[in-house]
Amino acid sequence: MIVLNTVNGTEYTLDVDHDGYPEYAPAAYWGTHSGNQYPPIVGPDNTLYFNNIWQKYYDAQGKVMGWNIGTPYLSVIGAQGAIAEPQAISGGGTLIYRSICCDRVGDHYDIYRNGIRTQNLWGYDLDSKAPGYDDMWTILPGWPRLQGWHKGNTNSINGIYHNHGDQNPIVPYGNMLFIHRSNAIIALGPGTPIGKLPLLEIRSAPSTSQPLTVDNLKARLETEISKMIQAGHLRPGYYNQGNFMYDELADYFKNPGDTLYTLSIAYPHLSASLQQQTRAYLQREFQDYFDPMMYVSIGWAEGAAREWMPLPPEVQADLSNFPKRTNLGGFSWSYPPHNFYAMWKYVQLVEPNQAVRAYDLAKGKLQVPVPSVATTDYFRQKPYELNAYIAGYVGFLRLQELAGRTTQDSQLRTQVTNELNRLYELRVSIFSKDTYWVDTVYHKRSLNIARNFIYLVPELGSYLSQNARARVDEAISEYQYIAPYWFVSRYESMMNEGVMSPLYNYPALFQAKAFIQNASRSELSKYLDVPAFEKGDLFYIQNLVAAIQAP
Repeated sequence: MIVLNTVNGTEYTLDVDHDGYPEYAPAAYWGTHSGNQYPPIVGPDNTLYFNNIWQKYYDAQGKVMGWNIGTPYLSVIGAQGAIAEPQAISGGGTLIYRSICCDRVGDHYDIYRNGIRTQNLWGYDLDSKAPGYDDMWTILPGWPRLQGWHKGNTNSINGIYHNHGDQNPIVPYGNMLFIHRSNAIIALGPGTPIGKLPLLEIRSAPSTSQPLTVDNLKARLETEISKMIQAGHLRPGYYNQGNFMYDELADYFKNPGDTLYTLSIAYPHLSASLQQQTRAYLQREFQDYFDPMMYVSIGWAEGAAREWMPLPPEVQADLSNFPKRTNLGGFSWSYPPHNFYAMWKYVQLVEPNQAVRAYDLAKGKLQVPVPSVATTDYFRQKPYELNAYIAGYVGFLRLQELAGRTTQDSQLRTQVTNELNRLYELRVSIFSKDTYWVDTVYHKRSLNIARNFIYLVPELGSYLSQNARARVDEAISEYQYIAPYWFVSRYESMMNEGVMSPLYNYPALFQAKAFIQNASRSELSKYLDVPAFEKGDLFYIQNLVAAIQAP
């Protein structure tokens, strides 16, 4: 929590012990791996109340505390709770209300009665006080409501929203208390209980917005590309998803192929002057990360920031310890195969005279057939890696054609073609809308709706459209229902002990709509949110290009 001086916008500090060093707002972080500190409230005594750390313990504990700005003193209110269990606080009269994550506890305290609890509204027993309130939620047995997901009015096992992140507060209004818990509005108050009311159903509403035109989309595209050109080379995007459990996917756009692919497919849609600048930018990226050394990670030591917020000085200084790399674990491959697709697009659309050189570089990194670790069951767990191999083999074959090596390397071409055809058929045969992870390795569920469509390219989209269209349509329909905010970048809900959704959701489903369902430009443009980074959100740029190219 940061306190700003309203006079000049600087951070408010004080020096209560007169030692010449500033003291800051005495509020340490309380939350669950990601997201913002829950905002403070102002009590009737003009005291600022907020969640704060109270006790160092094996599971750190906290309490609500009050602070009179300008003093070195804190008052302590109410019972303690685990720091990893987010809680929302609100105020009404002299009471402070508390709502703890996962529907576990709701209570209130009187600030004028030594902060003692005046009423326990519920405590791990909300389902007995409001039977059936969470019918639209799945809860797995074990820790109290820690593992579960929003399923809506279905039996879907693919939900990705849970309630361990940002919390809803108890709202006092009149002589009633209201709260939103597990997709239900619960009202507490005097009188005869009304009981459970019928579900409110989704109602369609007429659209009042105008579809974006090609010119609108191209203007947005030019803005995003221009920001990258002006900044120069960008480091990966810093984004804390919390308990994500996919380390190899946690750093966004660290693969140099991501930039090469995205700017290459954007290139034909740019103005002549911006094309010239983008071509020079791509030439530098190719020289620095592909030729002669094929890097798998651009590292953190070089480049400008993508994100809006500045990093703390000690973190900024530490970035030099993470340079670009030629090897990286976590995947079945030693080199990202989809980079061959990126190299093809670079040669095809931007730099045709680099065809032979790009092909020779790709040939030196090609793995065919796929490594033995990439079994059918492995691909069921990570279908996006299967997508990447398909994209890579498509790109390699096209690159071979542009380089004029189809005859010279005919045996290799046959080998790659046969493996590509096998993987195409495998992709259709194992396609499933349902997650591999239900009650085992629960933490892997955060990619439930994105996993089928990460690393999707138009060629694979066309194949799935022709050979698995009904199953894809069923999957996308279900994903949109159980995760209606899939298109929102930086959405504040996810599985596990975390807050922020992974960023893969909005490009994965958007491009599935574009490449598999052949959605129209007017349909796609409805799902364009805003970039997740100040500059260099390659997912957003890819979505813009897909919308521009749509019918």
